Amino acid sequence: MTRFEIIAAIAAPPRRVFDLSLAIETHTVSMAGSGERVIGGVCSGRMKLGDTVTWQARHFGFRWRMTSVISVYDPPGHFVDEQVEARSSAGATSTTSSQTGTAEPSCETSSTSPHRLDRSALLPNA
Repeated sequence: MTRFEIIAAIAAPPRRVFDLSLAIETHTVSMAGSGERVIGGVCSGRMKLGDTVTWQARHFGFRWRMTSVISVYDPPGHFVDEQVEARSSAGATSTTSSQTGTAEPSCETSSTSPHRLDRSALLPNA
């Protein structure tokens, strides 16, 4: 199993970061290089507890289809985006934002995601 962890300092309050992290449009723009797009579920706006979305993208030269659900929703500091589609890699991404303690509105956000490669997640290159 591979574990990815990304930690970023962001000059914004935790609530703003939380809201943007759950916005479909923010994710689509951030993943433009892989052509990631929504093919099912919530198609726009900010996701909330219980919402699902299915993405299709090209990663590592292969087309992937991934469905996830927001399984934990605790604003403004924490949510979990859990992959539920059987054809995608197993795992959940836990995102936590916390105030940095500075006078300026800023926070540190951390995303942790354990995954294993499941070849059935790969779609034919087309």
